[in-house]
Amino acid sequence: MPKTVNIAIKLIWISLIISMLLSIAQRFLGDISLNDLITALVINLLMCLIPYKLARQSNISRFVFTALFVLSILFILAAGSEIQVTLLDKVDLLVNIPLNIYSIYLLFFNQPAQQWFEEKRA
Repeated sequence: MPKTVNIAIKLIWISLIISMLLSIAQRFLGDISLNDLITALVINLLMCLIPYKLARQSNISRFVFTALFVLSILFILAAGSEIQVTLLDKVDLLVNIPLNIYSIYLLFFNQPAQQWFEEKRA
């Protein structure tokens, strides 16, 4: 596994852990309901499949991760002020957006990563 892919996978794990911890913190602060916490944790647990599959050289997981990231950004932009955003939501966005952008860069825009994912298809 190329070093860049390894770093990207670690960044995705860090991003998921941060999201889960901030969701739990929001519950303890009373910002979200128990149902919202469970929903957030289930979604994050499902997202754990992405770094797992990336480590298994799954090319499609690169595209799924990127598509989910882009769709989430579009949703945030489209929702605008219609959804209530807490301080911890803002922290989550400010930390995780750069981590995910850098992960996408590492997965797509360097030769060793591209070659490694292409090897599996050949």
